[in-house]
Amino acid sequence: MSRPLDETALATLSDSDRAEAHRRWLLLRAYLDDGVPLTHVAAQSGIPHRTLQRWLARYRAGGLAGLARAARADRGRSRFPEPLRLLVEGLALRTPVPSTAHVHRQVAAVAEREGWAAPSYSTVYAIIRGIDPALRTLAVEGAKRYAEVFELVYRRQASRPNEIWQADHTQLDLWVVTPAGKPARPWLTVIEDDHSRAIAGYAVNLGAPSALQTALVLRQAIWRKAEPGWHVCGIPSVFYTDHGSDFISQHMEQVAADLRMRLVFSLPGRPRGRGKVERYMDTINQMCLPGLPGYAPPRHQGPRRPGSAEPGRTRRGDRGVHRQGLQPPRPQRDRPATAGPLGGRRLPAAPARVPGTTRPATARRRQTPQDPPGRHPVPRTALR
Repeated sequence: MSRPLDETALATLSDSDRAEAHRRWLLLRAYLDDGVPLTHVAAQSGIPHRTLQRWLARYRAGGLAGLARAARADRGRSRFPEPLRLLVEGLALRTPVPSTAHVHRQVAAVAEREGWAAPSYSTVYAIIRGIDPALRTLAVEGAKRYAEVFELVYRRQASRPNEIWQADHTQLDLWVVTPAGKPARPWLTVIEDDHSRAIAGYAVNLGAPSALQTALVLRQAIWRKAEPGWHVCGIPSVFYTDHGSDFISQHMEQVAADLRMRLVFSLPGRPRGRGKVERYMDTINQMCLPGLPGYAPPRHQGPRRPGSAEPGRTRRGDRGVHRQGLQPPRPQRDRPATAGPLGGRRLPAAPARVPGTTRPATARRRQTPQDPPGRHPVPRTALR
């Protein structure tokens, strides 16, 4: 009878180790299930009889996991001196980044001065290659680049329903008339399950979000729904929100303490994993509201009155743009026939001519001895 497999021990093995253990078990299966002598198994497989006996003893002691290849006791630990390894890493993380050859020469000089065995180039190269990429980015490129590259890798993501719930508010792109007869944009509050992305609760209010309204939405999300197809309910383990005043209020802390629910807030300016609930709100604004009366995208400044024309300004800074996206034609003014376009400017009207000549009346002529002193050189006909 073969021993049942130890699933807990198997889970700790890698895929290659698990495949190797299964291959060895297949060789021992003829002896364990069919009673074939180990000598015959050794002769057919080409594996020494002593090796099969050792595998059999390990299988009986530890199951299938015992047939995996034994790991070395010093696996993952370098036999390189620790101070020298730290020196290699420290030199490699300097800016500007030195070459591996330069680091190897410096480390060899230090090892010779301290009386240590000089490391080879391949050893230094292996240590530099083994530096954590996150640590390298933080040391060489700075904290900002590290946050852009590596902090985005870790996101809050649930592995089961009701493990993490996300909540957020948004002001809808819709204008409605309040009971007082004034236009207003309602607020939408949504609680979403992080694992399934199912909506656990929601509410639409005319007033700004408050701790009481958020608690009411949380109550709706926890209780069973009247709709038969809405199955999401329960108490989440984590309630993930931003730093809104209603979320960090004392009232919500009391509610979370009573429900044994953990409150987690995203870092300001770094909403890790909160794009799921924000994506749902964008879907509501972009796909559900455009067909309703009173829909006003963000480019509109306010509600339109009945019978009024649509705003002509589509974006900030677009002045005088026609609502169809074209400039309306400007009325043409009457211009003198002597004027015409030239390089974006208009030529002035041609000056009058001196009778009997082709010279303009305003042109200056050369002073002659016959002209009295102090007299204007321009003919009288041009001054009339």
